[in-house]
Amino acid sequence: MEQFKFACTSLAVFALLSVSCLAQQPESEAEQAESKTQQPVLQDDKTLSEKKYDLFKTANFIHINSQQVEKWHEELPDSDNPNLADKIIETEVAIERRKEHFKELTNIDYTTHEDFFSWWEENADYLEWIISLNKLAVNEEAKSEGTVLNHFKYVFELEGWQYWSFMAQNRVKESRQSGEFIKAYVHNKGSVRVKKSQLEDPLQKERGYKDAADILINKKLITAEEHLPLIELLTKFTGEKFEDYSAWVFWWDTNKNRLKLNEEGTRLIVNQ
Repeated sequence: MEQFKFACTSLAVFALLSVSCLAQQPESEAEQAESKTQQPVLQDDKTLSEKKYDLFKTANFIHINSQQVEKWHEELPDSDNPNLADKIIETEVAIERRKEHFKELTNIDYTTHEDFFSWWEENADYLEWIISLNKLAVNEEAKSEGTVLNHFKYVFELEGWQYWSFMAQNRVKESRQSGEFIKAYVHNKGSVRVKKSQLEDPLQKERGYKDAADILINKKLITAEEHLPLIELLTKFTGEKFEDYSAWVFWWDTNKNRLKLNEEGTRLIVNQ
């Protein structure tokens, strides 16, 4: 779930829809503005990219507007805005319409944004558009083989620590510099960019490595069929060489609050 938390934090940067704008507009105006948001860069498989973008945009609309509705409900008793109650109702109706659309796209009920992003991060590279069903579905064969079906090109804005976490998990591909940014493709996430200045901050790298260790030990090792590749990743940025899951858990629980980046900036060490 940690993986998903930082993904949700990143949504504030993605800004597919502006919460501040929604606070000043009735929802119907927000829906009109939504059609003017940034469109994805499409590859040859245009339909698949469009459908994936539609799903991602729909989930974000639900998430952001749900947060706004909660805020408006808190403000309502003391508000002098005569239109606030109507705005809440209009937005709640729009959210329900998006939830219906989400299920139409996937045949999956929208529950929480945490659940959506956990599913998205695991399956985004393996989604295909089933024309006969008019649905997005996971191609299990492609997933088992690690075959990317469509390089979804919506560009996610990352913070430095998130990039370093993905890097430590061996998920960063095709990294390149573009002006003040580093652009890359992150496996099971999509195209990303991060400010080069953030990547040069050792505290960002330290935080990213800690996040990666937490994810690899407490989420991935416990369910992995093959432990060796994950242990090799952990050894690479921690220097530790434990052979079984329980030893890694003990090391993490014992030292997680004392870990720091070494002077060379290459791995985590225990601060004595």
